[in-house]
Amino acid sequence: MSMSPPKALFLLICVLILLGIVYCDEDQPPRNDEPGYDYYAVLGVPHDIPYNSPELKKIYRRMSFMFHPDRNPGDTEAQRNFMEISAAYETLSDPEKKHIYDTQGPKGLRGEGTDIFSQLFGGRKQNTQQETVKEITLPNLDAAFTGLSSTVNIDHQGQCPACHGTGAKSSKHIHKCSHCNGTGRRVEVRQLGPGIMQQVQTVCGECGGRGQVVKKACSECGGHGVVRSTEEVLVSVKPGAHDGEKLRFPGMGSTNDPRQPPGDLVLVVRVPEHEFMTRRGDQLHTDLTISLTEALVGFERELPHLAGRTVKVGADGVTVPGAELIVKGEGMPNRRFPSWLGDLHVHVTVEFPESVSDEQRSIIRSFGESV
Repeated sequence: MSMSPPKALFLLICVLILLGIVYCDEDQPPRNDEPGYDYYAVLGVPHDIPYNSPELKKIYRRMSFMFHPDRNPGDTEAQRNFMEISAAYETLSDPEKKHIYDTQGPKGLRGEGTDIFSQLFGGRKQNTQQETVKEITLPNLDAAFTGLSSTVNIDHQGQCPACHGTGAKSSKHIHKCSHCNGTGRRVEVRQLGPGIMQQVQTVCGECGGRGQVVKKACSECGGHGVVRSTEEVLVSVKPGAHDGEKLRFPGMGSTNDPRQPPGDLVLVVRVPEHEFMTRRGDQLHTDLTISLTEALVGFERELPHLAGRTVKVGADGVTVPGAELIVKGEGMPNRRFPSWLGDLHVHVTVEFPESVSDEQRSIIRSFGESV
């Protein structure tokens, strides 16, 4: 018994969809759409790091060693962290995957957006609610290091509480629009040519598409149905926050249409530059100037740290100009794994004297001959 072409096509599509589901579930990086989640933040590296960077490989090895399941038996959180770290490195160390991630994000790696079934059948339903995006600036880089919880005042526009968005003084002042008979739309007949007529449906200009007209406006909102106010929002910035990180507050955005529910409020975190610290991912960099004597015989200094304490740095032997001293674990906390900290990189500059006396010159010459 032969199968009809429509049934065969339907069966083929079902099989392909099933295969696509199986494929998407296998060999895909861990899915995490949490706000602020980012493969670069997972490894604590800057977005401009090359895929073949030795620094990238070194950081991956250190982090994977720390969270490896063999070193943390029975620790499900460590196992999950290890999987995220591995997925991040697998993507950022592969030039093709890194390009897809940089241009399309995690959805590009999962094949979303180029799915043939999305193209054929329209894909998932899109969210039509508009986001309200605002920026908040942290006091300093220190706040990004320690984290911060604070209330901020946000300008907000929402449904008028007095009229509940109707724009009317009371319900008895709301009437059905006589121009559209309450439909919110009007049908216009247009003549395109001799004997050619066209019916066009348009939004009713009298009621603005609401199907109702307000005879007496609400005194609080002036008939608009929305009012402006200042809302207090509790903001919690996690340790290791990055500049440009987004904090999402569902349903707390502004709206221009009282009939529609508000969208999300999105706060973009801005981290100001530090006076003497520079951040690259989870790595902190600072400059240190030492004297020629310190460069030759050794030195020890205490540097102020973002944690509100000092960090000792020094060398016992000779320090050449341009040397980089690395203090392990004194960098920024990782955004995903706060117990993991980057390193502090101290870039050394040797200050030479502008002049030397005859006696000093003789001593230096004698020293040079003895070396």
